[in-house]
Amino acid sequence: MTTEEIKNNILKTSQKTIGIAREKCLYNFSENVEFVIRKFDASDMNYSEMLKLRKKIYEETPKLSIVEVVQKLTEELNDLSWIDLILYKAEKNKSIFEVQLIKKPKDKPTDAETMNISFHGGFPIPQYASNTVKKFDINWQQNSFEHKWKQFWWKVKIKQ
Repeated sequence: MTTEEIKNNILKTSQKTIGIAREKCLYNFSENVEFVIRKFDASDMNYSEMLKLRKKIYEETPKLSIVEVVQKLTEELNDLSWIDLILYKAEKNKSIFEVQLIKKPKDKPTDAETMNISFHGGFPIPQYASNTVKKFDINWQQNSFEHKWKQFWWKVKIKQ
């Protein structure tokens, strides 16, 4: 896979994700994208620990341009099985994607003929919006007052 193909796949996946997110979310946000590469394994963490660590990584890690991401991915290309682009935060002037690198199992071959990396895009949906057509704040993971309020009323509703 060439660097141009990686760049095109990342841009195409991020733009499709933004398009779908705009249909589901309350606010409009930018198509200008920046990236943070996720470099931790959360397999042994519970959900709240993972969110705290994601927030810490997001705050401490410099945001990367598409060129910088492609450069870093090219270095690790032989070890990758797929790449997840998760819309982490969306603002009026930029949208930030978390790039999650999913590595191949050790026993899989890594020669160029069998290398087929897939790109997946997505965004988290809060519990209170998962079974409805209501729009929600895409930045709910930032723990805004609006999210806390909707989460509170959702919990009250399901207890009844």
